[in-house]
Amino acid sequence: MDADIGTKMLLEFPTSGERLAASLVGLEALDYFILKVPLTIGIRHFLHPGNQITLRYVHRGRVHGFRAGVIEYLVKPFSLLFLTYPTSMETVELRRDHRVECFFPAKLSLDQAVIKGMLLDISTSGCKVQVDAERIPNARQILTPRAALGVSFHALDPKASYDLAGSVRSVSDATGRMHLGLRFTDSAGAVIEAIAAYVREVSASLAPDPSAPPVAIRP
Repeated sequence: MDADIGTKMLLEFPTSGERLAASLVGLEALDYFILKVPLTIGIRHFLHPGNQITLRYVHRGRVHGFRAGVIEYLVKPFSLLFLTYPTSMETVELRRDHRVECFFPAKLSLDQAVIKGMLLDISTSGCKVQVDAERIPNARQILTPRAALGVSFHALDPKASYDLAGSVRSVSDATGRMHLGLRFTDSAGAVIEAIAAYVREVSASLAPDPSAPPVAIRP
């Protein structure tokens, strides 16, 4: 299951169509996972052991959907739902282009300022950059949605850098670290081709081996 603790999930009960929001609080891979659910009137009616539930959640730009069976529902000391670990999952890409994670040193250039950061993921259409806002004067004033900037990054050799023009699409700010969603304004050229090749190579290396034997799921 590709999800972090705290991930919000939407539960749908097939027999009634009722929906309920919950959050992931724990799991034991291949065995079970645990959701914290709101204690609402009539909820126990849907959460008898053995009942099937459809779940959906968004993680890293993808919507994941699967079915799971109720193992147990506890009201005290907290409203917790234990569910069987999924044996299969459907995934839909939300982003226009597939992204892969990376960890490349980067520099952003705008308004005669150069800001150091780290590329956290990349695609042919954009990337996510993390910067330390506490070390950058007026960071929150200049790093705003739609701001135009230059992006430069490298893998190992700082002299072998890649340069692109882009703009800020989204900004999230937590504990002094800003995450910027950037969209490249360049749509062609050698750098975009190099990124496309990198994304294909990483995606291929992470794809499951179809010749490998299936993982046994314990009942």
